[in-house]
Amino acid sequence: MNAPVAPASSASRPATLPEERVPWREKLAFGIGGILDNFGNAGLKNIANPIFNIVLGVSPALVGLMISISRVWDAFIDPIVGSASDNARTRWGRRKPFVAVGIVGCAVALPLMMFCPAGGSEASRFAWLMTAGLLFYAAYAIFVIPFNAIAFEMTSDIHERTRVQAVKTIVAAISGVGIQWIFPLTQNGWLGDPVRSVRIVGLGLGALYLLIGIVPLFALKERLFRQVSKQAVVPLRTSLPAALRSRPFRLLLLVIVLTHLGLNTVNALGIYVNVYYVHGGDAKAASIVSGWWGTVYLISTISLTPAIAALSTRIGKRRALLACLACVLTGSALKWFLFSPAHPWWQLVIGALLGPGLSGLWMLVPSMTMDIVDYEELQTGRRSDAVFYAISAWVGKCGLALSLFLSGLLLVGLGFDAKLGAAQSATTLFWMRVCFAWLPALTVIASLFTVARFPLTTEKMLRVRAELQQRRQPPASA
Repeated sequence: MNAPVAPASSASRPATLPEERVPWREKLAFGIGGILDNFGNAGLKNIANPIFNIVLGVSPALVGLMISISRVWDAFIDPIVGSASDNARTRWGRRKPFVAVGIVGCAVALPLMMFCPAGGSEASRFAWLMTAGLLFYAAYAIFVIPFNAIAFEMTSDIHERTRVQAVKTIVAAISGVGIQWIFPLTQNGWLGDPVRSVRIVGLGLGALYLLIGIVPLFALKERLFRQVSKQAVVPLRTSLPAALRSRPFRLLLLVIVLTHLGLNTVNALGIYVNVYYVHGGDAKAASIVSGWWGTVYLISTISLTPAIAALSTRIGKRRALLACLACVLTGSALKWFLFSPAHPWWQLVIGALLGPGLSGLWMLVPSMTMDIVDYEELQTGRRSDAVFYAISAWVGKCGLALSLFLSGLLLVGLGFDAKLGAAQSATTLFWMRVCFAWLPALTVIASLFTVARFPLTTEKMLRVRAELQQRRQPPASA
């Protein structure tokens, strides 16, 4: 039986209570940890085809297959890690032991991936990448699910949650500037030939994982550990179906799937459209423009994320998310017009639109998931923070895996052949551009209709929070 929801006794935008404010030290530590989350989730896939196909010569279809299988493996592990973390009762907490193990594993597996031999058979190179990819994404799952579950405990204020995610988004975006320049770094000769450069970069990334991972491990606190440690162990076979019965959660999962299928299936086409259509086969010139495109994307993300967080506080998360998706739709449609051989720098306008649109999306979706956890706690009396995050990550990674697999097949199906260089057929380039611009536009339109049906408004969540706070208060003495 559903618990009643108490009427709200405050305005729709009440001030955050002092005890619900997260100190800047903890916000920043969570944001720094988000650098590792960002690279594992998005950074590696963004450099996979340029590094493993263009530099190491592995077929784009096999690169897509490697990433997709690794992400399915990662996704399979997510709910198991989430349930294990929710039910852990160690002296160091529920989350931090997993975070520590995951960081070390990533720091070892990532350089191993970059040391893929440039010679030998394609089958042997694929086997190397596949093994290293499975190891990396297993460690990534062990790190990322408990790490993000900590954010669910940092505050119960619905708007402070968005501010916490905003800091993470900004810090991760700053780190993304470096990610955008990884491929150009392997092309300019500063570190030697491209293959040697890839290996040096891999060792550096492994060391950074260890150094950066120390910050959230020691700075973040598990605020609800004492309270939740009294909760009975909830097995995965119970918590998983319970989460999936939530209609608001299912709507949010659909948005995640649509976003991945629309954007990530064609994201890999960007470098190919730049190299072979915009720049006529000049990979070095294309890599410079791509680097600046990514830089503009990230600058717009960093500069406008605080405004999106403020907009969310003012008009609510649902309406703010609709505004972000509208930016993504506009940017996607403009790809058809602004990726131009006559004006290669016009494409930077698209980066300025997609930056705030997508950063707002990935800032608001976790914040809305936290609201769903509160809403479901009110209905069931149980909290399964990591399981909810794990399911959303699982769905996202399955969507990502499918999209990356499709992206490799798409390149092959469109007739792309790296051996032809600048002599790609006009038909291949035309359909590359069609898919690159209009496929994501269609899925974003579907996402707009889905978000419009999301039922947890600001007013409703304020009532949920008030009821939960009343329930958590110790009973008065007789």
